[in-house]
Amino acid sequence: MNVLVGLALILGGAFLFGKLTKQTPWAESNADALENGRKDFKAKELLPWLAVSLIVFTFVILQLAQHQSASILTWLWLGCLAILSALLWKVDRKNGINLDFNIAHRDGIWLFALLAFAFAAGCIFLNDLPAGWLPDEGPFWDTARQIALGKDKPSFFDFGVFTFPVASSMVQAWIMRWAGIDMWGWRFASVVPAALTVVPLYLLARDLFDRRVAVAASVFMIANPYFLSFARFGYNNSQSLLPVTACLYFLALGLKKDSRFYFWLAGLIAGFGFYTYFAAWLGLTVMVVTLLALPLISTMNFRAALPRLGLILVAAAAVILPRILYSASGDTPTLLHFKIWETGAVSGFYGNFVFGPERLSQARSIQITEQLNIYYDPTLYGIILTRGLVRSTAGLFDPLGYKEHNMIYGMAGPIASVFFALGLAFTLVHWMKFRFALLSIWFALGFIFLGVLSALPPRPTHFVAVIPAMALLAAVGLSAFLDLLMRATSARKKVIVQACLVFLIVSAGFFQYFFMVPFTYPASLDDYISWLGRQTAGPTNFYLVDYFALTRNPMDETLINLTPHKVTSLTSAEIAANPSQLEGWRNFVAVLVLKKDLADQLASQIPGASVQIAFAPFNTFRGYVVTDLPLNPAMDVNLWRGVQDLWNSPARVILLICIGGSLLILAIENKKQLSWLHSKIARRNQNEISK
Repeated sequence: MNVLVGLALILGGAFLFGKLTKQTPWAESNADALENGRKDFKAKELLPWLAVSLIVFTFVILQLAQHQSASILTWLWLGCLAILSALLWKVDRKNGINLDFNIAHRDGIWLFALLAFAFAAGCIFLNDLPAGWLPDEGPFWDTARQIALGKDKPSFFDFGVFTFPVASSMVQAWIMRWAGIDMWGWRFASVVPAALTVVPLYLLARDLFDRRVAVAASVFMIANPYFLSFARFGYNNSQSLLPVTACLYFLALGLKKDSRFYFWLAGLIAGFGFYTYFAAWLGLTVMVVTLLALPLISTMNFRAALPRLGLILVAAAAVILPRILYSASGDTPTLLHFKIWETGAVSGFYGNFVFGPERLSQARSIQITEQLNIYYDPTLYGIILTRGLVRSTAGLFDPLGYKEHNMIYGMAGPIASVFFALGLAFTLVHWMKFRFALLSIWFALGFIFLGVLSALPPRPTHFVAVIPAMALLAAVGLSAFLDLLMRATSARKKVIVQACLVFLIVSAGFFQYFFMVPFTYPASLDDYISWLGRQTAGPTNFYLVDYFALTRNPMDETLINLTPHKVTSLTSAEIAANPSQLEGWRNFVAVLVLKKDLADQLASQIPGASVQIAFAPFNTFRGYVVTDLPLNPAMDVNLWRGVQDLWNSPARVILLICIGGSLLILAIENKKQLSWLHSKIARRNQNEISK
């Protein structure tokens, strides 16, 4: 009941804010102006290239439809896409369309700074938080490791972990080859696509709104604990962020410039999203709905919108079709749609969870595979939809008891959720303008398909693709709120106040993730042992005495080659029965729980051994460690140590590039300003001489 009352108050307040800001001057700009015409350039000289590309593409498609997996087919396919893209680029240039991104020096500095911020936030404490790993992460590590080492060479179009595209694991493997085939490199493979999302998000927000919204949206996304959680797991969820945001940016750019090339590029990027985490299909869905809605929100008629939609769909199909044909011609074609049914609201396991097997047995059941069925019952559907709507809405502001994936706050983030609600109301009020319509559709479709209509809502694992939209909504809400509150205030004061609020929101987000997460969910002994293994250099003998695994067995890390250490589990009774085995304990770490006497006894029988107390963050006692190595078993996650680890990691190269790029742009800008100043002084002196 409290949840319903709270949601009613939030929605009521947001609606009132939307009404108050309906006439705000900030909502008026030329950012919604869309081109509605183009020259018809006839490029006969391009026809041979087009014909060759289509012939080669058809050959590749036919081969993949027969489940051929030669790597040359992948390169031929990519080559065809590149040629077709180049042809459309040339057509636009011949038509006089300006294809520049219009990135000013100030934008370049902001992009480098935001990228550095994103990588720093994603990589600091990367070996410490989270301390352990989830059981479902293991297969992702194993698959990516095998590919990185060259032991497995799957087809780019094949299935991978849990029916996800193996291409997502190939991306992880490519990054790991540079960053290191270890826990840090594996997690860094999730940080990279998440951090790179800053670029299209900033450019999209800048083109739709202004630079202050772009900066705020980027920072809000980076500091969101929800974003940080999935950017640091070894899953492939974070890979959906980049293609969804990028394809929507190129859609907006294509409409602004009426560019065939950018429409094509938007479709290609949306198609490649299907090779990452499956929620990336959201990008293509948003583009389709937005283009169909253009006659309502612009002067563009339906007939003019159709060719643009067709070009996007053709581009997306050119990317998606090879995977569909290759997978459909294999031994397990049902895996193509398995996840859709398994994670949907109509899946049998979700129905059993909500209604119980007795009630669900009264509904009609449809068998999809041997392990999966869906149910049909309109009455139950009504309950499921209502449940999904309430829980998904509440999940934006409160985790509702969801304890996985380090979620301790609502998906919209602490404090930012207030401005998110205001921004959503403001956006819905002005939805008849293109920029607000695009943002509304992005959030609404994600909310419905990845939240309300998913199993076990709210579903943070799916909802990742909506994080940039929530950040942009919060930035819009903040700007609209300040415009309403400070109408008579100078622009400079508004910027100062906004900077202070952004700093407050960022601080709250980082505090939630880096301090409250380890405090709320302290590292279990399983996690602690995993962390201790990463802090121990070289192959070491780990002995787990009287240890019972809670979530996963630390010996699993040895089995999947996640650690170079040899892990042995034994009991104190086995040690007492054969004490001579202690003579062979060298270069070792023995972990015991609540057995100080046994720890002292072991240390006294092994030369050079000592007893140390094991602590998780915030001095959470985890047992005793007996070792003959120079260890610090206290998981002291402090800022200085985090900065040192960050600087000594491969991320340093990226940070230096970002810093160097910012300084270079500053130097160029200063040089231009000095040159302009010198020219102005010279002209003034010349005028005085002339007088």
